[in-house]
Amino acid sequence: MADSVSPAPVEPTMSKKKLQEAQLENPVKANTIPAMDEAQALAVAQAGGYEIDALINEMEAELEAAGGLKTGFFHLQFTDPRHFTWVIVAFASMGGLLSGLDQSLISGANLYLPKDLHLTTEQNSLVNSAMPLGAVGGALILGTCNEMFGRKMAIIISTILYTVGGALSAGAMNYGTF
Repeated sequence: MADSVSPAPVEPTMSKKKLQEAQLENPVKANTIPAMDEAQALAVAQAGGYEIDALINEMEAELEAAGGLKTGFFHLQFTDPRHFTWVIVAFASMGGLLSGLDQSLISGANLYLPKDLHLTTEQNSLVNSAMPLGAVGGALILGTCNEMFGRKMAIIISTILYTVGGALSAGAMNYGTF
């Protein structure tokens, strides 16, 4: 009875699994894969396209053959995600600590600043609020700078701005130059 049922038409291609295995044994070269944007690559991957998997496997093999991925001086790997969370908490706490240090330095300088620079009450208030306002301005500017120039250049620009601001503040003789 089972012999009387006609089988479904069989396509001349291999099964999906065998095709993927064949591709992994003989990976697709980068120059034979057509250039595609992110949306097209996602569409191919969602359709079960083997080209992307083969390309990734080939690139990983080339990376291993070249000696592996070169990491920086501080390459950390955490087996437990809780440890990474504690490292992030420690760095965030240091940021808060440094902000508090800046505020305490301003408070200490506030003992002599109004008299030495001949500041009015309004000017003294503006000087005391300059550090938090500068932090907000820096966050707004450097976020865009990071996207435009990259992380390393954004850090360099931030360092230059901080150094120039510190030098100008240290050399201030009156409110106008402060």
